[in-house]
Amino acid sequence: KVRPITLSSPMLEMIKERVDSGAAGSILIAGTAGDGKTYHCRSLWTHLGGADKDWKAKTTVKQLNLADGRLAVFVKDLSELSDGESDDALTLMERSINGEETHSFVVIAANHGQILERLRDLGKRQHRPHPLRKPIQDAFLQYVEAPQGLAIFDLSRTTRRESLGEVLKAVAGHQEWENC
Repeated sequence: KVRPITLSSPMLEMIKERVDSGAAGSILIAGTAGDGKTYHCRSLWTHLGGADKDWKAKTTVKQLNLADGRLAVFVKDLSELSDGESDDALTLMERSINGEETHSFVVIAANHGQILERLRDLGKRQHRPHPLRKPIQDAFLQYVEAPQGLAIFDLSRTTRRESLGEVLKAVAGHQEWENC
């Protein structure tokens, strides 16, 4: 029953602004293990009105009807999905980016390699090179812009010198120490 430690997250504010803007397309929250992909995804969920109990439910894919009439589909960890579930999420991402789907969008949290592997495999099943694989790979490796309509938030790119100081202050100054 200890209140969790919270730290600032400038990228979270950018993700919220992107969704709040109503811009078409989807969102990819990428990074390596421990970068905070699930934290950012969950924080966006609650920002948009999603209930904590629904987030904690065992399903990896969650849907949230937004006040503006759009449907947000959250994938809290792409690696936990079966091929079929992954194909559905990635197809929705592609359709929202291409403008074929305007009422739904997807928010996917994934490791770099996982999203690229899933796109490659989906392309093989569709007998084509997947059109998003190379642009996303280039965005990760060459820091070029993401495909139009896809907002990529690469958490592994954020390095903040003040992070250690912020963590130490949050731990040492936590209210719960008064109970010791």
